[in-house]
Amino acid sequence: MSPLDWNEKDWIASALPKEDDFVVEGYWLPRPWTSSESCPVRPADAESDDAKAGVENLPDPIEAESTVGLAQFLGKDSNRSRQRRGRPLEVVVSMEPEEVPAGGLQLGFEGRIANVPGRRSPTLCRADSVNTRPSCLIAVEMERVSVLNPVTGQEIANWRF
Repeated sequence: MSPLDWNEKDWIASALPKEDDFVVEGYWLPRPWTSSESCPVRPADAESDDAKAGVENLPDPIEAESTVGLAQFLGKDSNRSRQRRGRPLEVVVSMEPEEVPAGGLQLGFEGRIANVPGRRSPTLCRADSVNTRPSCLIAVEMERVSVLNPVTGQEIANWRF
């Protein structure tokens, strides 16, 4: 799982103070409108050709329209250990087949909401037009990211910043 580098996004760069260099990294939330703790399960074996076509045409969650993201705005003087610089968070774990959750693993974030640098607000939003949903970033100071198995309740991995 790699954090996204949003430094090249004009709508973000233009909103930040010009006198500081910021590294902006974070994660899009694939389904921000749901309160469910698990991902929807895709049908493994569809019976009809129509059902198979429908399953095959589902967009990948990351490719779907990104509307809400958690972003760290790290100044040039910030602790370098907090900066991922595109490095993924990786873990390899062996699991018994019955331990593998059909709805996916859970990703947990711990930290606090912060203000976007140079603003008195934790959000930074933009919309291409009045007819489109905005994309918003919520400024955070991440202290910990973890991967959890909802079937066993076990924490598989964690990273502290």
